[in-house]
Amino acid sequence: MVGFVLLGWSGTAIIAYPQQVPVAYPNTVNQSSPPVPKIHVLQSSPNIAKAIPPKFSETWWEKFKTDPNAIFAGAVAIFTFGLVIVGYLQVTQMKKTLQATLKTAEATKLLAEATLNIETPIVVVLKATMVDSPFGGRFTSDLRTSPFIKISVKNVGRTPAFLDHLSILVRVLTELEDEPEYPVKMKFPNGMILESGGLEYMHQKYSHTDAGTRGVMEGTATLWAFGYFAYKDFIGREHKTGFCYKWVPPSSMNSEGAWEYGGPNNYLYMT
Repeated sequence: MVGFVLLGWSGTAIIAYPQQVPVAYPNTVNQSSPPVPKIHVLQSSPNIAKAIPPKFSETWWEKFKTDPNAIFAGAVAIFTFGLVIVGYLQVTQMKKTLQATLKTAEATKLLAEATLNIETPIVVVLKATMVDSPFGGRFTSDLRTSPFIKISVKNVGRTPAFLDHLSILVRVLTELEDEPEYPVKMKFPNGMILESGGLEYMHQKYSHTDAGTRGVMEGTATLWAFGYFAYKDFIGREHKTGFCYKWVPPSSMNSEGAWEYGGPNNYLYMT
């Protein structure tokens, strides 16, 4: 007879035998009752494996509440995150402070430059005339006498101008070059000062030639007087004033002729 082994929850082995099927015997009136299946309960032994119920792992929150290591790790993470936030806020504030400082420094620099510019000497060219002598000469319009071109300058700034050097050129040309050239420079005497509101006069001789004078008088050429003055201010910065004039010969509208201020932009400047 074959039995089945069932393993219970507590580890107890249960052996069950299947129910016997009654057999009919011919010529027999009283049949015996079917046998009752026997069930034997065997005690568990070390050789029989016990059924272990599944064990569910704890959640991170349960570990955090009960495990000291988890609590410490969480505290470190929160502290680190706080440091990152504080560092970010500090960097942002430093950037704002630096930008404000740069703006303040730039504003201070501009104010200082504006103050210096107000106190800077400014030498301007007032006019050009033609005289027969550099020493108290009289006005003339006769180019054949090789007159002197007299340039009048004035310091309209609020501080003295320390004159350094100048260049005055007188040329008969059909037109000027785009860029000025100053091959001749004259040095002022050391210590020559043009006070605020002061006037000064510079002279340059016109060298008469028949062809040049005839071209100017007939309008086929132009007599130009151009150059610059270089000077320094009270803190040693160098400045230049460029000028350019052209001679307009006498005519029915102007019997004496005149000098007109003007020329290419590169000849007219103040630095």
